[in-house]
Amino acid sequence: MPKQQHITWTQVSSSSPLSLSSMPISLSLIDSHVGLWLRRAHLFVSICGVSKSSAAKAKAAKAAEKARDVAIEAMEKHGDHVHVLAYAAASMFVAAAQLQQSRPNPVAALRAIDLALIRGGIADWASIARPLIVQATNLLKGNELGKETPKLQQTKTKTRKDPPRPSQYLTTPNVKDIPRIDARSLSADEFCKRYMLANPPQPVILTNVIGSWPACTKWKDLNYLKSVTAGRLVPVETTTKQDAGRSFLSESWSHRVIPLDEYISKFVQPDGASPSSEPENEDLHGYLAQHQLLDQIPQLRDDIDIPRFCSAHTPEDDATPCDCEYRHDPLVSAWFGPAGTVSPLHNDPYHNVLAQIVGSKYIRIYDAKDTDAVYPESNRLGHNSRVDIDAPFSEIRSKFPLFVDAPCWQTILKEGELLYMPRHVWHYVRSLETSFSASFWFGAKMELVKNKKSGKYETKHLKKAEKGKSLNIQ
Repeated sequence: MPKQQHITWTQVSSSSPLSLSSMPISLSLIDSHVGLWLRRAHLFVSICGVSKSSAAKAKAAKAAEKARDVAIEAMEKHGDHVHVLAYAAASMFVAAAQLQQSRPNPVAALRAIDLALIRGGIADWASIARPLIVQATNLLKGNELGKETPKLQQTKTKTRKDPPRPSQYLTTPNVKDIPRIDARSLSADEFCKRYMLANPPQPVILTNVIGSWPACTKWKDLNYLKSVTAGRLVPVETTTKQDAGRSFLSESWSHRVIPLDEYISKFVQPDGASPSSEPENEDLHGYLAQHQLLDQIPQLRDDIDIPRFCSAHTPEDDATPCDCEYRHDPLVSAWFGPAGTVSPLHNDPYHNVLAQIVGSKYIRIYDAKDTDAVYPESNRLGHNSRVDIDAPFSEIRSKFPLFVDAPCWQTILKEGELLYMPRHVWHYVRSLETSFSASFWFGAKMELVKNKKSGKYETKHLKKAEKGKSLNIQ
């Protein structure tokens, strides 16, 4: 198979019309006052798109801001997701109006867009926001022309060819290394037959696949990442240092929205910090985790491709009912943080290909058939395990005796490698140094459920979320 060439895949028009009818919102479900102002904002922004009148531009900006204000009031009053979507729609009109002014304000436009994407859900709003993002980004680039800007010295993330094994690395007989294969000539069909259709499905590390991605060189430079993402807002998970191993399951977990360049400076690699050490920051640990950053910032998305293996599908995928979730185009999430960031033991509802672009990670995997041995939570977080892998071994053995003898796979995933994790396998992930990964979820969305009669675990398709009625949690 010939070497895969990198393809730029986010070429879009920056002049696409903004329309309420194209937005994932039902006006019949929202407060009538909010609906009125959304229609006004739509009307005035549309007029402004064909008029050079300063009065029209002022009306568009005023109507859009008013629509956003009343949407915020409705969000606080009703506390439902339909008004979050109304807020996102109004924010898109705010951004469009800012870009239509005689003196466009791309910074304000991007801020409005980012907050809309973070609150409303990137999956639903990225395609609507992208033309506005392209327009605002081009304006920012134009504003920089002719200015004397200091040349930034490259801040390369130094990664280790053979990072040391972490304390979580097991040497017991019940552990197997995840196999590595040279995947240069491996087709998606052959990959599916060997690994996805195995009984049970098998994890595998795929090498020599992503070397042509610009991200593999560009994203090592923190100043490149800062320049491309300057001012762009992202959601960051924070915990106290002692709770880092439990992340979102810990009592100290919180969520904050900050500029990505600020996150890099404060949490990833402050001045003088070693790439393989954890930064000192107010005793807080920060992680940009499971965020659709590449849909939010098209310049970064142009630095990667979709691995060909994401086109593979199983009979379960082919049997997906039309009212159930299925991803033909993968859901791409970014995972970016310093050494010591952890994803506790959990499983995912999709097939998962994880691309390790910068740095390395320790990963441990337990098969779905051994779900009882990982002690899943019994509440709505049932896709999370109660086992804290970072706890002392004696504590784990005392609380979770089945877990210590459960068979598992493990590996240190290195820079430039892909890891296929079958749907519903339980996995624990720890960054061993400054790390940037991208996960690709694809195929049918399925739930792992226990058959009460047989005691065995089975899968079932999950229905699509109804637009405007369910929160899109990232």
